[in-house]
Amino acid sequence: MDPKSLVVQAVVELDDRSHFLDDRCLRDELVDEAVAKAGIKIIRFPAPGKLQLRSDLERITKRSRRRLNNRK
Repeated sequence: MDPKSLVVQAVVELDDRSHFLDDRCLRDELVDEAVAKAGIKIIRFPAPGKLQLRSDLERITKRSRRRLNNRK
């Protein structure tokens, strides 16, 4: 989210093993399409089996910022 305008710039999705299931793949395609139509970037990260919330969130935040900066 842009801190000045409060416009959403990107959505982060953590993909665990369930995202390889057929129905989940279809759901992901629908989400990707809807988010793209809204002009919002979706950033996907593979989720490890057990999330380490603080370290995973820091890693995702850094990588997301880099990806957004490369988009401009």
